[in-house]
Amino acid sequence: MNIQQSGFHRIVKYITVFTEPPEKPCDFHLRQTLPSSAYVSVDQLDDLKRFDKIEYFIESNVDVESITSKSSPFNIYLYGDTASLFVIQLPLHLRYHSPGSSSFVKVSLENPELFVDCHGQKLSNTTLDDHIVDLKCRKSRNQCKWTKIDYETHSEPVAMNVPIGYENFSVLVTAVTILTSWIGSFYIARAITRKAAALKNRL
Repeated sequence: MNIQQSGFHRIVKYITVFTEPPEKPCDFHLRQTLPSSAYVSVDQLDDLKRFDKIEYFIESNVDVESITSKSSPFNIYLYGDTASLFVIQLPLHLRYHSPGSSSFVKVSLENPELFVDCHGQKLSNTTLDDHIVDLKCRKSRNQCKWTKIDYETHSEPVAMNVPIGYENFSVLVTAVTILTSWIGSFYIARAITRKAAALKNRL
């Protein structure tokens, strides 16, 4: 897993390689937990899905306009198959934060969990019942038996620095905003008065 691009709009790239794939291709999904400070656009993902660029499922509604303090973490499921190397690119967006004591805040993204559904085919690397969970099937809303797989990762959990408002500047910004509004109102009123006087003189 690695992060591409910068700012509030990123791309999370996942590359999965099954070194000992099952005899028949299996479905897999990555269960990625997104923190309250991050979100995905369902409309954007649906556009990508129409072109077979991503296959996903989200358990809850996503409010793209909510700020971090009013949002909650949620899971997104990203699907693929074990037949070969599989690449998933997830557009990720970062939410605005309340002003703080620094100019940036760190947003962390943990590595996802990996689940495999082999449609009854036995996996050689795990047989423990406590690895089996009921989750949504890849192609339907029914429940399927997914096996949680421990995997080797070549990337650490990622951290992104997000710019936020500097709390110590809030009083200054408010004062400048009020002053600017007063000055603007004064010039607008002055222009209206002059215009009215000019029209009166013409009459």
